[in-house]
Amino acid sequence: MNAEVELGVAGGVTADKKSPMLCKLTAEEAKARKCIIYNGAAFDVSSYASKHPGGEMMLTSRYGEDVTDDFDALGHSDHAKEVLKTLYVAEAIVDEEAGASRRNLWTVPLKLTSSRQLTSSTWELTFEWEQLPEVLILAPGRHVKLTTKDTSQATACSRSYTPVDFNAAARTVIFGIKFYDKGEMSQLLLRAVTMSVADQLTFEMTGPLGEIMYNEKDISSGETVYSSSENLVLIAGGSGITPFLAVLRSKKIESKKVTLVYCAKAQDDLMYEEEIRAQLPEEYQLRILCPALRETVAKEVIEAVNSCAAPGRDTTCVVCGPPPFEEAIHRALASENFTQVLTSTSSAGQKKKVRPQGGASSTPQVLVNGKRPFDLYPPASIVLRKTVSKILREPILPTAMALLLWPVYVLIATFFQSQGFGERTFFTGFSCILFAVTYMFFNSFYALIEHQRWFERHKIDREPHQLGSWEQVKATLRDAFVSRVFVAPLIMYWVMCFVLDLRGMLQMTFVFTRPTVSELYVSFLVASLVNTVGFYFAHRMLHSSFLYAKIHKQHHEWKGTVSYSAEYAHPAEQLLANYLPTFGGCLLLGVHPWIFCIWVCERLRETYEAHSGYAFKVNPLLDFLNITNSENAAEHDFHHTHNSGNFGSGPMDWLCGTMDAWAVAGQEEGYLEAKSEEKLSYMHSHS
Repeated sequence: MNAEVELGVAGGVTADKKSPMLCKLTAEEAKARKCIIYNGAAFDVSSYASKHPGGEMMLTSRYGEDVTDDFDALGHSDHAKEVLKTLYVAEAIVDEEAGASRRNLWTVPLKLTSSRQLTSSTWELTFEWEQLPEVLILAPGRHVKLTTKDTSQATACSRSYTPVDFNAAARTVIFGIKFYDKGEMSQLLLRAVTMSVADQLTFEMTGPLGEIMYNEKDISSGETVYSSSENLVLIAGGSGITPFLAVLRSKKIESKKVTLVYCAKAQDDLMYEEEIRAQLPEEYQLRILCPALRETVAKEVIEAVNSCAAPGRDTTCVVCGPPPFEEAIHRALASENFTQVLTSTSSAGQKKKVRPQGGASSTPQVLVNGKRPFDLYPPASIVLRKTVSKILREPILPTAMALLLWPVYVLIATFFQSQGFGERTFFTGFSCILFAVTYMFFNSFYALIEHQRWFERHKIDREPHQLGSWEQVKATLRDAFVSRVFVAPLIMYWVMCFVLDLRGMLQMTFVFTRPTVSELYVSFLVASLVNTVGFYFAHRMLHSSFLYAKIHKQHHEWKGTVSYSAEYAHPAEQLLANYLPTFGGCLLLGVHPWIFCIWVCERLRETYEAHSGYAFKVNPLLDFLNITNSENAAEHDFHHTHNSGNFGSGPMDWLCGTMDAWAVAGQEEGYLEAKSEEKLSYMHSHS
């Protein structure tokens, strides 16, 4: 057996064979082994992906795919081919249709007929070709390989470009190309347009290449529909505008709402700006961005996207630009819960699903027909009525529980006092055990009803990517165990008791004069108000880009929450968004420790319900007493599954204008109705 096997004559790639020949891999097997396929061979590129000059995603997004055309079209260097040789795994079974597609590639010689400078670093080049027996077809947005040869030096260079115009009848093709100071192709083309050496250069075009994000109706006749999504967002970086310009010129977009976000380093770097503004239909939206700092590019793009579109099945985002730009925007869109994301490396007709990772935006906005959807917000009169009702009703349940269980507290406290326990020791042990029992009781309840499939009609439907993995479950439960058993007692004993002592609250631990009903009601009323306002602003602050990435993202690892994930959070978040808002009202008033404990238990109960995935509408009396709160559960479920607004209770989001996406979704009624329809659709499809 030879020491090496020839794998690609065109690419000049041979693979080092240091082991016996393996069986041929299918595309599925190649994908599972993190391989790409080139000229009938599989190469494991997983170890090299992080070192790829064009970005890791250029390789990881193509596992299991035949990249022969794209690899050749990009004009990889000899060094790249040598690297590829070392990654050989086995021969591969090549898809016959893909092979047929490659056999249908055409190659034609070109003649440079004209050029014009668009910006300081970009040029428009017009080529033509001679009459051919067949008509060349190139769908708008697909790319070709342009090869330039210097006959005087016998050198050649190939790069992949997307024409801004391809006219088969006139036999002309127009490219908008950015010239780089140290780019080999750039220097050859610059010589062609600025010096009298055109005769020394020959040009050749090969295509069609790329399988870029089409719903193709009839590719042979050129009838292609770029996208039929309800809402299409095109995001271009630099020369990445060229495929979008080609598609816009073709007028083959069926989407009802189209937004173009065009990002460049500076105003002078914008290509075809005047033409875009002139040709863009009135109903289309245009956002032009020139970020001052490279580090803010993704943030500014996401802000622009959020201002015109909300995550959902009817929204498709398409990203095109330099590989690092594509990768950064792709990740940022994923973090905002946009699940239909395509890049220039996406396969034809396939929406590349990305697992949402949470949203770093404290100012989420959605535009409907170019405006914020304030007309979809509930009227002020309704919000005021519901807010007043909620404020007055919330203290009822904890007040009743505090009165009902007061004798139990007195009995337990009296016993431990007689045993010589001090206020600090008793309060620490009593509160930690009480909170742990609350945790066990309610989370066991939700686990039981889910296991037994009780209250199924109240369960909010989940999409597959919103279901937690077993690793998430283990991490969450491990975190809860450590927190309850080790961390909480230390914090209560050394920190909380110190604070309570300063406020004169700890000294009341063994005071057995029962608080009056009015005292209890007012205490819980104030605690509720402080928590409502405090939690909203703390939670919203945690959604700022810096704090989200460093702190809050841990909590949003759960896209579709379960009750026991409510407290799964970074320690800093526990302090900022949980402890301070929850404890604030009680500390402000200096209440009896018993009131403090009951209030914390009530907050735990509410947050477990909000994260449970259930929106209970069982009985109006239960709703009135705040024992069940479907509106709060639906609002927070939307926050986790869509990650756009809903930072606190409805009134706070209404007042501060952070419920755009929630308003567009139809609020509680519309959201739960849509979820019910998804559940029914799933049940019917699996029956």
